Amino acid sequence: MVVNYPSGRQVKVTMHDDGVHADMLANDGVFGGVVEALEPGQYTARAVFEGTTATGARFVRSTEHSFHVVNPYISLTGTLYLHRTLRLPRPPAHLRRLLVRSTRSRRC
Repeated sequence: MVVNYPSGRQVKVTMHDDGVHADMLANDGVFGGVVEALEPGQYTARAVFEGTTATGARFVRSTEHSFHVVNPYISLTGTLYLHRTLRLPRPPAHLRRLLVRSTRSRRC
């Protein structure tokens, strides 16, 4: 996969089917690669796949996706107050972990 960064830099990213590189499970036919999007702006990722079918026919497939990064860093400021009498739905576990980590990492 080739990733074009907002600065014009191109980075070649190796894709894997090992269950480690954002690709679900090893050897499941789903490939993944990790891109560090540390610059704000427009990115384009293009992947080209070549192979041979079970009958011996060659094939080429490609895909291209673009995405925009507004700010690669998040800054949480202020104080979070939870009041049990509000009866708000409980946030999902991943958001609760984010809130706990952010309040422990920096005092505002």
